[in-house]
Amino acid sequence: MKNIDENSIINNLSKLNGVRVNKGTKTIEMERNNTGIGIKTLGKIDYLCKKANYTLTYVDTINHIVRSSNNEENYKKRNKQDKQDKKIDMAKMTKIAMKRMKSK
Repeated sequence: MKNIDENSIINNLSKLNGVRVNKGTKTIEMERNNTGIGIKTLGKIDYLCKKANYTLTYVDTINHIVRSSNNEENYKKRNKQDKQDKKIDMAKMTKIAMKRMKSK
């Protein structure tokens, strides 16, 4: 049998839609009509319930918090904008240098 880590299971389950894990109260909330959960996920939930004393509750809907992927997209946009600004600054500096060379 594989070595199973409670924290890695919680991290895997927290990424899924329709499942919410609360470490503080040791509860797992799962949507009733969720068809996206497979046998391996149910095994992980069963492991947490039997070995780590988590309780499983079924709920109608789960509202997920927006994750950091949105922050990564914003970072990429800012980084791209910074690169464009640097290119524009280089073009301005080149034009100014060319004007100075012509005046001499």
